[in-house]
Parts: sequence; structure tokens; C-alpha cells
Amino acid sequence: MLYSIQAYRGIAVLLIVFFHGSRRVLDEYGVDPFFGIFNFGFSGVHLFFVLSGFIILTAHVKDIGVPKQISWYLKRRVIRIYPIYWVVLFLLGGWKLISINMDIKDFCLNAFLFMADKKLVLPVSWTMHYELIFYVIFASLIFNKKLGITVIAVWVFAILLNWTNYLPWGHSASAIFHHLNLLFIFGMLAAILRLKLMDINSDISSAFLKISFFLGVILFILTSIYWSSLNLSLALWPQPPVLIIGFGLTTGFLVLSSASPEIDGAFKRQKILRLIGDASYSIYLVHLWGQKESFNIIRSWTRRATGVSVDDGMGQSVLISSVFLAIICVAPILFGILVYLKVERPLLLFFRKKISR
Repeated sequence: MLYSIQAYRGIAVLLIVFFHGSRRVLDEYGVDPFFGIFNFGFSGVHLFFVLSGFIILTAHVKDIGVPKQISWYLKRRVIRIYPIYWVVLFLLGGWKLISINMDIKDFCLNAFLFMADKKLVLPVSWTMHYELIFYVIFASLIFNKKLGITVIAVWVFAILLNWTNYLPWGHSASAIFHHLNLLFIFGMLAAILRLKLMDINSDISSAFLKISFFLGVILFILTSIYWSSLNLSLALWPQPPVLIIGFGLTTGFLVLSSASPEIDGAFKRQKILRLIGDASYSIYLVHLWGQKESFNIIRSWTRRATGVSVDDGMGQSVLISSVFLAIICVAPILFGILVYLKVERPLLLFFRKKISR
């Protein structure tokens, strides 16, 4: 895996963790930490989806049009997303669905489709439902190249038709044709362009790749500023078309620049960021639980030490809320890295050995 791509995964999960953390601090404490600078952190979802499109096409470009590779492709996807997800799901509440309420249907929806009739055990797993849809769509390319191109073209056309009629996430049909899926297309286009540019050994292509990195950074800043100027409810972040286009192009430019040895080499030295990128899936799955527990510990400790509750309306400040945010984000990140090193990575190695035999 390219060093820069892993670093971008790290950035994406950090954006999401700090976004959710800032919302929790605001809800619990009443003050937006760091003056609301992480209110655009939901863009980590955009980055993840574009990165998925890029990674899947890059990893399986040689499998396109080779039907016998479908089994290999599906096995790799299954062992990548399910084993650690099932462990975290079960430990953080999935067991309740089959031991207390005996809701087998909801358990299966949670466990296999990242959906729920009632409530997701892991709220963040809704994004994995979109990933699953993309994996199935991409499989058509492997089965038959012409068929896959047709399926993807029809899919994109249907998404564009559905864009003006926003439907709730909970409806599976709306997820299939939701405009967030266009982000996977951005990633695939970036992968195709990157492969083309890598075949061109010239100073012009090298300069373009470096420029694309800075274009991505600038566009990310401009899109974030634009979102802030809208003054919309944060719950509406999936809707504005400009965010799909802005953050989609942002990540497209960034992943495209990974074809530059200089850009990729610069990220090679960012070992901590790359470690967070390696552990991004585990961090993503556990961070909401970690933030909740971390804040509860802070509240309990503060009440015992000072007799004052952190949410009783006394002495709120941006500084204190920012300290709270740092604590409830760093702790889950460290825990997620531990989960990756001790659980996710061993599971991946075990199952990869199984399917390689």
C-alpha cells in the first residue's frame, strides 16, 4: 500500500473522531471546543469513500474481466471488513440482540448488512452499508468488463436522477442511489488517471502530480469555509451537492498525487500518521464508545474532586471544552490502535493465510 494513501486514511479517521468528539462535548458541556473548527470533520467520510474507490480499483485492476477472480475478490473483501467488525459489534452490544430481546432479524441486519430496523448497535456502521453496495457493484466489472461499465454507468445515472429527491438513509433503495456513492466514482477516476500518468515519464506529469496535491489541500480548505458559511444544521451535511463535488475532488487530487515519488516519500516519514491509517478501521469502529466512556470518566472524576459537574452550567469555557475534546479523542485513538495491533491485524493475517492456500 502506498504510504500517502495510508496517511490519508489516518487523516480521514482523525477528522471523523474529532467531529464526533466535538459534538459530544458541545452536547454534554455546552461549549463548542476549538471554536467549532472541527465542524467540517464529517468530510472524513467523503475521504474514506473516495479512498475506497481508489484502493479497490488499484488493487483489482488486473482482475477486471476475469470471472474466476470474483471468488478471490469477495474473500478479500469479507475478511477485510467482517472479522474485526463482528468482534466489536458483539462486545459493544450485539449480544443483547440475541440474549435479551432475541431479535434475530435485527442482529442479522446489523451483523451482515450494517443496517437495522430499530437502531444500529454501532452507529458509525451505516457507512459500511455504502461500502458493501460499492463492493457488489464493482464485482460486476470483474465478472465482465463491458457489463461492469454498463452497470456503473446506469448506477451513476440513477444516482443523479435521485439526487433531487433525498430519502432517509434507513431505506436500502435510497442508500443504493444516494449521491454519496458518487465519491466512490471519484476514487475510481483518480485511480485510472494515476495509472495513465505513471506510464508517462516526463517532467510535465511530475509537475502535475505535485500541483494536484496542493490543489487538493486548497480545495479542501475552500470547501470547508463554504460549508461554514451556509450555517446549516450539521445533520444536513450529506445533502449539499457542493460538498460531494468539493470534498470528492479534494480527495481525488490528493490520491492522484500519490503517483509522485516525492509526495509519497514525504508521507513515508510520517510513521504515527501511517499507524493511525493502518488502524483507521478499528479506531472508526470503537471511537464513539470510547468517547462516551471517556467523558463519563471525566464527569465522574470532576464531580468527586470538585463537587461540580462538568455539565451543570458553571464555568464553561472554550479552553476547558477543548481540553475535554483532546482527552476524549486521544483515548479512543490509542485504544483503537491497540485493538488493531492485538485483534484486527492478527485476524487479517490468519484469514489471509487461509485464503492463500
